[in-house]
This record gives sequence, C-alpha cells and structure tokens, in this order.
Amino acid sequence: MRRSLRFLAAAVALLMVLGPAAARAQEFDNDVRLRIAGYFPFDLPTDMGTMWGLEIRNLLAARDGIAYGVYYFDEERTDLIDLNYGGTPTPFTFHADVKMTPVLISWFHIWPMRSVTLFAGVGAGLYPVKAFSGGYSETAGVQIKDFGDFRYLEDETLIGAHVYGGIDFFPDSRFGLSAEARFHLVENSYSAAEASLAGIFRF
Repeated sequence: MRRSLRFLAAAVALLMVLGPAAARAQEFDNDVRLRIAGYFPFDLPTDMGTMWGLEIRNLLAARDGIAYGVYYFDEERTDLIDLNYGGTPTPFTFHADVKMTPVLISWFHIWPMRSVTLFAGVGAGLYPVKAFSGGYSETAGVQIKDFGDFRYLEDETLIGAHVYGGIDFFPDSRFGLSAEARFHLVENSYSAAEASLAGIFRF
C-alpha cells in the first residue's frame, strides 16, 4: 500500500514538472464557473448540504490568476428527542437551520497538461450566516438552547480562509468541466470540507 502511494505521489510530481512543457497554448484568460458542491461542516448541527457557486477566474500571468466567487449554502435538520423533564420523559423537537452566502477571493496556480489542467489555490473571504438552533416541547411548553450537538447558533458575519485543488477538462476550446476539493477554515466552528463539480465557459 505504501509503495503504491509513493508511486502515485511520484507520478503526480512528474506530471507537474513535465506538464507545462507538453501543454497546449492558453487560448483564453478568463472563465466563468457554475459550481454545485457537497458541503460537509465539521462542527454544526447540520451534517451535510448542497452549496451552489458562481465564480469568475482571471489569469494575470501564464500560470497564475485570481478567482472571485459568490456561493449559497442552505441546510436544515430536525430531530425528535425524549428528555427527562421534571422527572418525566418528555418529547422535544430540535431544529437547526443554517444559511450561508460566502463571498471569496483567491489566488490560484495552474499546471496545463495535454488534455487536462491541474490547479491549486488559497484565499480568504466573508461568510455571512443566518442560523438558528434550538428545541421546543409542546407538552411542557419549554424551549431549550445549546443541547447536545444542536449547539447555539445565531446570525453573524464570519471571516475565513480556504485552500483548494482540482482538475479541469476541456473537450472544447470554450467549454469545460471541473472537479475540485476545498477546505474552508472559518471562525466560530463553521469550518467545512467541500467537493464540487463545475461547468466552465471561457472567454
């Protein structure tokens, strides 16, 4: 297993070294990407959701560029939990709702190959959040905040950084597809992993 991993790492390193020499000429300096992603928070009551994104990328040099993006994430979770209230098992309905609209900017580097392009980048941005988490029992007429993994959530604007990498495939000079993995490092326990696919239009 270790030998296979070492071979894979060596092959990727070789492609990155030899790729630019074998690459096709860059035909366009800009592109627009429509992304759909699975978004996996590390420490929120919601476990996983879908995130949409619209990005514009601009090559500033042969291999380096800037990306600007606006994204939208919306996920809910509801659980029915019995708690001991006043010495009696009492049903509580717990609900969490997280809406997030990150606005991000990043630097990226590309490694053009014969038929694909590898890329990696790092950036920062704002993560405006509208969120709620809590529980309520109709039987007891009681509300609860901050119970178990339904931690207390509120509306706020967070600051975060992100790192990412992926691969672009261009069957046509203007249109392409992309697969990407990204990690969001966001304050107040909003960090998350993300895996996405994107459609690309170059201009």
